[in-house]
Amino acid sequence: MDLQLDNALIETIDRCNLAFFENQSLTALERYELVRGIAANVEFATAALGGEDLFLFTGERLRTRAAASAILLEESARALILLDSPTVDGVMALEEARRRLAGKCFTDGCTLGECAHAAVGWLRYLAVTDLPDTERRLEIGLRRVNALRDTNGRWKGLPFYYTLLMLTELDSPLARRELRYAAPACEKLAGMQPGSELFGQRRLAVLERVLCLV
Repeated sequence: MDLQLDNALIETIDRCNLAFFENQSLTALERYELVRGIAANVEFATAALGGEDLFLFTGERLRTRAAASAILLEESARALILLDSPTVDGVMALEEARRRLAGKCFTDGCTLGECAHAAVGWLRYLAVTDLPDTERRLEIGLRRVNALRDTNGRWKGLPFYYTLLMLTELDSPLARRELRYAAPACEKLAGMQPGSELFGQRRLAVLERVLCLV
């Protein structure tokens, strides 16, 4: 595996996620180039965990190659849909990502170990699809999130900030219910200084978004 290609995909996905999160306006050329970058590298979505770990957009670290590969595929597919710049390479890359995700246990709700991270990424991906059973799958997934509540405003085993991000992206009563549950914990965390580092800033932005929605 070419680690440079792998890192290029990670950087492209992060650029896309930042644009989506901040609602940045992308030109047609920018969208095309981002699609081309994903399409060129999506087949290498196996994460270079031997040297540098992969981090979620919200800063949680992925420590297994399987989880990192799943997240990269999910985020690639999601980005290709949201960029809405259909090219032959982009369509083929989306189909490749979907093919490789098909049948994975986290798509059926497994949240054991780092399948939990991939399960949350799967819900983010589902939220932008128009599959015939999208609504049913999202409802099942959100009910499983609900079943993982602990007593501290979090969810057992799930990456907290990444889960919050996913919930803020869904226009669903079930998602709002989970945000209300997490709101006291979010309010407490938002009152702490996040520091100047990148993930601290992103996490604070997610917390503030949660509090604006509840």
